[in-house]
Amino acid sequence: PLSILNAPLWGAYADAHSRGEKTFIRKTLKTSLIGTSGFCLAGAAVLLLVGERLVEIWTGNTVHITLVLLAAYGSWAILDATGNALAMFLNGCGIVKPQVFTVIVFVILSIPAKLFSISKFGLEAMIIVQALIYLLITTVAYGAVFRKHLRETCF
Repeated sequence: PLSILNAPLWGAYADAHSRGEKTFIRKTLKTSLIGTSGFCLAGAAVLLLVGERLVEIWTGNTVHITLVLLAAYGSWAILDATGNALAMFLNGCGIVKPQVFTVIVFVILSIPAKLFSISKFGLEAMIIVQALIYLLITTVAYGAVFRKHLRETCF
């Protein structure tokens, strides 16, 4: 649902970028990131509260999941949804090369880490490792490596 809500912003960012409306871009990006992460955080909290019981009801009490798995998946969902909101901004402003670079680094690091963590520590660890690598790569890429490029291009 959040991807559907954020998708139209791609065009809005592109239009604002072409017109040089940097205030609109900053305000919309801030609202989108805060709204998306906040809504997803609330959803993750609900998942933590009722998720175990919901899965038991849904599966006729044949599948039992842990609170750690729910928390790990909820954390990943927050990062994924917020990353999607960021991607709409980047796409709308025509910032594609940094995204490609970031995704390549993410894939190179995450696949072996996921395979190792799931074989040694289980599903929960794999999701946590995925989320941590994503957070690290995204923060370093857009917060440090491409920060100047982002400012020059859209802010």
